[in-house]
Amino acid sequence: MSPYIFSGLGSAAYALIKADGQERSLDSLSARYILLEQKPHGIQAINTFLLREHHNSTTEEAYHFAMDCFRKHRGKLTPEVKSKLLTVMEQIMEADNRISPREINFMEKFKDDLEKF
Repeated sequence: MSPYIFSGLGSAAYALIKADGQERSLDSLSARYILLEQKPHGIQAINTFLLREHHNSTTEEAYHFAMDCFRKHRGKLTPEVKSKLLTVMEQIMEADNRISPREINFMEKFKDDLEKF
């Protein structure tokens, strides 16, 4: 996968943990560990995630950045890559064993938007 796709993943992960308006340190830490496990560019995803966190980006800003990354590099978004992105995002959503309705709505939108590429 392209490092730009991983930048999009990091930004999408940040948007997801902010989606329910209850960003917690544990959510952030869990997301970082999951992103770090992603090869070969997990560190790229974490860097983007941390930049979003440092600048306290809104959910909308982070989501739009992620979609821009995916749009600009749609040629790299094979069905396998899309499946991997969805799997990682689901792992992040489920990491704290508390799934809010806002997170579910976010993931439904993410899946729908990802399929457009």
